Amino acid sequence: MTKHEARQARGTPRSGGAVGTVIRPNRALAQAAHTRREVLAILVALAAAVFTPVKAMHAQVVSGQVALQERPGETTSDLRDAVAWLEPLGGSARPAPAGEVEMAMQGRQYTPRVVVVAPGGRVAFPNKDGFNHNVFSKSAAAPFDLGLYGRGKTKAQAFRAPGAHAVYCNVHPRMLGYVVVVPSALWAQATDDGRFTIDRVPPGRYKLVLWHSRAMMASQEVTVAANGTALGTLPMDARGYRYVQHTDKTGRDYKSATGDRY
Repeated sequence: MTKHEARQARGTPRSGGAVGTVIRPNRALAQAAHTRREVLAILVALAAAVFTPVKAMHAQVVSGQVALQERPGETTSDLRDAVAWLEPLGGSARPAPAGEVEMAMQGRQYTPRVVVVAPGGRVAFPNKDGFNHNVFSKSAAAPFDLGLYGRGKTKAQAFRAPGAHAVYCNVHPRMLGYVVVVPSALWAQATDDGRFTIDRVPPGRYKLVLWHSRAMMASQEVTVAANGTALGTLPMDARGYRYVQHTDKTGRDYKSATGDRY
């Protein structure tokens, strides 16, 4: 074998050309490519984990429908006034953060007629009528009197004691509203057909409390399952309700037959 043939066999290139060259792999480049493949695989796995639907463990729903038992011949038109809430058994209820809601005075009515707040929550009473109103309450737990004020003005009142507080007007005797202070964050107000839904209820045992302005307060023990609980129809007895005209803030009867001064 000549020297030229020996150089070609060993892979040594001839001067000025690449013919017969043996290309050896670069170990650094190969390792970098392998690392990139590993990083890409990790990113794909993370993306799959992020976008895979996960069942919420604490998003159960409790639903039901309030039905009022009326006297013969009477129909129900105020199921929206019903309020339902849950209090955990064997523990203390956690109220919702205290905020502010509005109960407007318009057309000699409180709108809405029933509002719900947490303990310490405030209710604003804007006057949207073209005449004066005087919001007051004789609630044993928290009586108050906001005084007389006219159109376009708003006054507010804080409510701290749990329970239902009846709200009146010292000018118009038929004006009646209710502020329901609920000691639990798990509550709902019924719709026109009496249905209600309480969201985000952890599984466990609770006392369900039902309130309506014309019915006796009702309660029962319920168990909330891991996939939620449907309670069906929940009767409340309104057969004993009788409307009684309240007195004004001084304890006297309203002056005119209707009580409206204007």
